[in-house]
Amino acid sequence: MKLIDYLPGTWIRKLRKTVARAIEPGENSITDVMENIHIATQDGVIQREEYEVIRRVLQVADLKVRDVMIPRAKMITIDHESTLDEILEWVTESGHSRFPVINENAENEVKGILLAKDILHHRRDNGKEEFNLFDSMRDAMFVAESMRLHSLLKRFQERRSHMAIVVNEYKGIAGLITIEDVLEQFVGEIEDESDIETDDMITEPANNLFSVNAQTEIEEFNERFGASFSEDVDTIGGIILKLAGRVPDVGDKFDHLGFEFEVTEADRRRILQLHVTPIKPSSPESLQ
Repeated sequence: MKLIDYLPGTWIRKLRKTVARAIEPGENSITDVMENIHIATQDGVIQREEYEVIRRVLQVADLKVRDVMIPRAKMITIDHESTLDEILEWVTESGHSRFPVINENAENEVKGILLAKDILHHRRDNGKEEFNLFDSMRDAMFVAESMRLHSLLKRFQERRSHMAIVVNEYKGIAGLITIEDVLEQFVGEIEDESDIETDDMITEPANNLFSVNAQTEIEEFNERFGASFSEDVDTIGGIILKLAGRVPDVGDKFDHLGFEFEVTEADRRRILQLHVTPIKPSSPESLQ
């Protein structure tokens, strides 16, 4: 079977004929395929937007759930004995819409998934009547760490689910993954109202100390600092994710190609803000 047969999802089928025009029959190397697709893009056979989608799909082809999931330590959960007031506080503070309900006294046994909208429906329909958490939960969907992302996306579609609990080989909770986490691997970052603004992507709060939005594009970072970071990833946050091999914690530091990076803001899924210090200060001209 040729590499092109592995392009996942019905939404990408229209691009298969486009890819087929750019590659020779029987090619199996992703590097070779991408080189030919790049040439076809330069020749106008493939549009730039199509190229970006194809590039992401091919890069994601071998990714598994463990590569994308939110690890257990960063999960926001609700204890099965929580009161309605405690649940409302979690919902308000986190801004999320789905929460695993667990029994923390039973090796983190997952009881189900609570949707924030179900709490609102309860308040609307039942007023101040006692809230029964177990009556409001949905069944949890469980997936293995080793499942490939395109298989998970199909499972989400079949189950009409948006969240899955990830289990390891010992059936313990390894993390969770959402349909948004998967789709972002194919189409890039999906921003919502709670995401940080992208104005003033790079500021200088102190001499030779820069605050950099993690969504700053590599090209912009290179131009500002006179750097030469690879454009294999789209953003400076992507560089740090590759260095860390995980979503780093606030305070984590990394030295790379003449710069010190410190994570100053992050959530459970991504880096939001960085402090960047050129180890060898760039010339004034490159910082203007």
